[in-house]
Amino acid sequence: MKSSLITSYTEQLTEQFRLMILSGEFEPGQRLREIPLADQFGISRGPIRDTFLQLTREGLLVAKPNAGVRVAEPPSLFKRKTLVALRRKLEGDCLKEALRQNPRELLAQLTENMTRYYIACQKEDLEEVVKIDMAFHRIIVSGADDSSLLTTWVPLISQMFLKYSRHHSLIESYQEHAGILEALNDQDAALAARLLREHIV
Repeated sequence: MKSSLITSYTEQLTEQFRLMILSGEFEPGQRLREIPLADQFGISRGPIRDTFLQLTREGLLVAKPNAGVRVAEPPSLFKRKTLVALRRKLEGDCLKEALRQNPRELLAQLTENMTRYYIACQKEDLEEVVKIDMAFHRIIVSGADDSSLLTTWVPLISQMFLKYSRHHSLIESYQEHAGILEALNDQDAALAARLLREHIV
């Protein structure tokens, strides 16, 4: 039981650090140090170290010998285009499969997510927006093949460094998601898939 709790806490810490990077609280190139962060969160260095390892695997952190750990720089244009193509393919296929397996559950989860998403966008709470935005897409990927593709999807979306700067306001991001959900509620899977592809940039 103790081991399970430790794993759960480390996963929570990893999720929190991931959101802090993607929302810009930890900036590209910023060095992260174990001891100050452990003191800040009131924990031992072990969970911090485990979080660093996981986020380094995902590509959000870069670890170099004798240079410590730093937040990765946003992807190059070539890398971003590649990640976009891969993510569009993965999420598009998962959406089709999730609709085939359990459309009612998918729609219920996405509808609940959108309620929270609207509130976060209205409050302009960027960290919460990033969290709920990722959750929307995670629901789609989780709905296919018993969530087995999540381990492939998480590094893809993390390394993209989600670009909210393309919107005039955060509510525009909500509206893009709302369009996908509306198409799904109208049972127009083709339109939903197209809107999903267009949303991933």
